[in-house]
Amino acid sequence: MERWTTSRCFGRFSCSRFMSRMVDVESSECFEEYHHCYGFGRKMVGHSKEPEEFINPDVDEMSMMTYLSQYPNAKLQPGAPIGSSVVGKTDSNNFEYPVTKTKQILQIKASGPGLQSGVTCGKTTHFDIYMAGGDEKKFAIQILNPNGKSDSVNQRFRRLSGDMLRCEYTPDMVGMHTINIFYDDHSVLNNNPYEVWVASESFEWKVFGRGIQNSGIRVGDKVDVRILCNGDANASLVEMIVKHSDGSIVPIHRKNTSIRPLKVEGIYQPTQAGLHIVQIKYDGKDFPSSPFEVSIFFLKSKYLVEK
Repeated sequence: MERWTTSRCFGRFSCSRFMSRMVDVESSECFEEYHHCYGFGRKMVGHSKEPEEFINPDVDEMSMMTYLSQYPNAKLQPGAPIGSSVVGKTDSNNFEYPVTKTKQILQIKASGPGLQSGVTCGKTTHFDIYMAGGDEKKFAIQILNPNGKSDSVNQRFRRLSGDMLRCEYTPDMVGMHTINIFYDDHSVLNNNPYEVWVASESFEWKVFGRGIQNSGIRVGDKVDVRILCNGDANASLVEMIVKHSDGSIVPIHRKNTSIRPLKVEGIYQPTQAGLHIVQIKYDGKDFPSSPFEVSIFFLKSKYLVEK
């Protein structure tokens, strides 16, 4: 087991540039080696500690780890030699240690409807990839169908602008699809892989409730509109709109009570009499029989019947 007082273990943490020269360090030279490590560390990283404190025989591993735990808070000082460089020769050692150049960190982001819910089987969708300083030829997109195969998904990849790429794909199977985005054979996004539910294009809809009845609704009544779908519909694509004949919008409060089968409920409370239009859409298209015409009337009088 390595002893901290030899300065070898500490060299690995404090300055890897000096590690190769510390392999054969004698205990009599450890004080000098600590000076080398900490002279560099104090200047370039901003940590300071006296070498005598670490070659003290009473220093144990826990004490050393406690101090080293502060290193994530260190800030690299201006002028620190990052990138390709060579540690200079010293009087005691002629060893030159090359340092590999640090790779450039890419900024890559992906967004678009093709990475979100609402994708429909048989319809083309897309998502965009923003790359800052990336190479288009190093990108790879893998789209897997629910069976884990990619050969059934038709996809196209093209450049939109200097730093923007677009991937278009057309799923031909209902179910959960997995999308992986790779750069230089590595996963580069925190959200990788993306899971996208592909819904069926054919649905069986049922719309019912007092809120779409032609008559029988009074001003101030709270009425409901209920939607039921036995297919793989997406609730986020269901749109419910209530308008007065003068064009004013009546607020409708909706909630999704079930995902599969899809059940959506909306409740609205008209505040003025007259003709109202209730319009229900899915993915921008009207439901069968939509829009619905609803007549709202005032309650002229109230009666209290006592027995």
